[in-house]
Amino acid sequence: MINPETSLLALCIKYPDMVPVIRTSIAGKMFTSKKNAEVYKACLKLKDNNKLVDSVTLSEYIKSDKKANAVFDDETVLYTCLSEITTTEVKASSYQDYTDIIVNNYRKQFAVSETRKSADKMKDGADVTTVVETLGENLRETERLTSKPFNSFLDIAREETNQIELRAERGPVGLDELFVPMAFDSLGRFIKGFRYGSLSLLGARPAMGKTTFAVALAADAARRGIKTLFISIEMDRSEIAQKMLSHTSGIHFNKILEGFSLEQSDWDGLLGTMGKHHDGWDTNLAIDDESSTPSEVLRSINWGINEGYKYIIIDHLHELVFDDRRSHISLTEAMGDYVKRLRNM
Repeated sequence: MINPETSLLALCIKYPDMVPVIRTSIAGKMFTSKKNAEVYKACLKLKDNNKLVDSVTLSEYIKSDKKANAVFDDETVLYTCLSEITTTEVKASSYQDYTDIIVNNYRKQFAVSETRKSADKMKDGADVTTVVETLGENLRETERLTSKPFNSFLDIAREETNQIELRAERGPVGLDELFVPMAFDSLGRFIKGFRYGSLSLLGARPAMGKTTFAVALAADAARRGIKTLFISIEMDRSEIAQKMLSHTSGIHFNKILEGFSLEQSDWDGLLGTMGKHHDGWDTNLAIDDESSTPSEVLRSINWGINEGYKYIIIDHLHELVFDDRRSHISLTEAMGDYVKRLRNM
């Protein structure tokens, strides 16, 4: 019976020039055999260092690496493993078949393992919705990592042509159907707005008004009848309400914060604002000040999408609590990975 892992390693040794091609699809963690995984990692390392990839160099490299050598009980086991690999008959043209089998097996095993972990978490009392959504995201991430990350432009162009045809059949549409309009006229001359289905990132130094800007965007979108979800990681609902009321009523923020300095005209303006925006705020604007971790924010986004929210603002990403971040992953890398997850939703 053909062992796809052994066969793939045989290809790496007999056709070392194929190693760069193979590594685009296969990672060491995809091997079911820890011994085969260490041999594969050694092949990659030797190739990266422009060293010869054969049973002798592999044996010496693995023996010199304490972590890799610990996987094998003794030299005899290592030599037996390498002998089995080098005596396997393979054809260079078969590499895709072996790769597909290894990738598919890894996906199945990963799905089973993650499902069991999720079941254990739910038994321990974890929130069911959060666990299930995290499971789904992990499985989708694995699917992305084990799939080719690019496609033929011809296929992409054909798909877009079909979409253009559908838009043409639908007839004329206003920009408001394509974009959430920009809340500020001065910026609207340069930026039409925020396109539906896209991810937009706003960056600025501390205390430059990012949150105030975000609140203004949310208020304007809700006023236009666009269902808007404001996810606040930095402020609680009281602070958001203060900023929102200040922005929509025109009353200075400090007056709203203090309360005692409000004059009768301010009270009239405040009550008038509440009446004016009553229906819009009730139907089109929701605030989440509870989500603080990546999985919680994703859960909130999914919940919002399911309830028909078309405009979702997160304020702001740097306040996210990456509790599950591995020690060797920097905060910048974790943030970058999370932005990719948001973009791919």
